[in-house]
Amino acid sequence: MYWVAEQFHSSGVLAVVAGGLFLSTKRLVFLSSTSRIKGYSVWDSFVFILNGIVFLIIGLELPEVVGGLRADGIPLSTAIGYGVLVTGILIGARMISSYAALVATFLFRRSVIPHASLRGRRFLMPLLLGWTGMRGVVSLAAALAIPITLADGTAFPHIETSFCLSLLLPFYSRLWCRVLPCPIL
Repeated sequence: MYWVAEQFHSSGVLAVVAGGLFLSTKRLVFLSSTSRIKGYSVWDSFVFILNGIVFLIIGLELPEVVGGLRADGIPLSTAIGYGVLVTGILIGARMISSYAALVATFLFRRSVIPHASLRGRRFLMPLLLGWTGMRGVVSLAAALAIPITLADGTAFPHIETSFCLSLLLPFYSRLWCRVLPCPIL
């Protein structure tokens, strides 16, 4: 799909997304229940492998990033503090957006609101989603996509700090969400 879209000078990424959405709506037609169950197992294994690769990248990049921070005169404790601060802000933003989605559901889609038996837990779900949500791998990919130098050859400003934050974010969010229990639970 990607290649065909690129041949027509269109967005290959959007073509793959559209194709994936189309196939996901038709999966019950061409996949048996056994195939779907096996597919879930394959995707779980694939996600596990990708997470391992992410932490391998973190381990390989961390010594270089720490050296760059020292060269820029930024203490490691300051960078770690920034990482904790950014992780806390991210978790807080996820909680706020989860509650905003809950309010939007109450306003616009009352038919999908959970049953009355779950009424007490309904307001705890956004808290749980915010606490255990995204792990920061997207921020790591975005930081690794930043060019090291600008077009004129000068170093990208604060690149080592950006790398450090993007490396610490998946680590902290996993540590924070796995080791520290959710306050309500």
